[in-house]
Amino acid sequence: MSRPADLLQAVLKGTVLIAVFAAVLVALLLAWWIAAMAIVGWIAYAGVRRLFAGKKEHETREDVPLIIEGEYRVEPESLADSRREHHSK
Repeated sequence: MSRPADLLQAVLKGTVLIAVFAAVLVALLLAWWIAAMAIVGWIAYAGVRRLFAGKKEHETREDVPLIIEGEYRVEPESLADSRREHHSK
């Protein structure tokens, strides 16, 4: 090939390379922004949901008292024994 044709081919290859690099760079930037906005949106959704949900009181059954009065203690041995008894029935 002649010198001008080689030069034109090199310029075209360089232009294509630069265009592909720019497209990849734009795609990465766009993906980063989409991910960032998704995270911010999820945090905002959770915050608004928590804000409108308010603080709920503990739900209890009617036959169970809300307050346990008196002193009590659960020892690990007795807890393990009660589990064995429960599973053996």
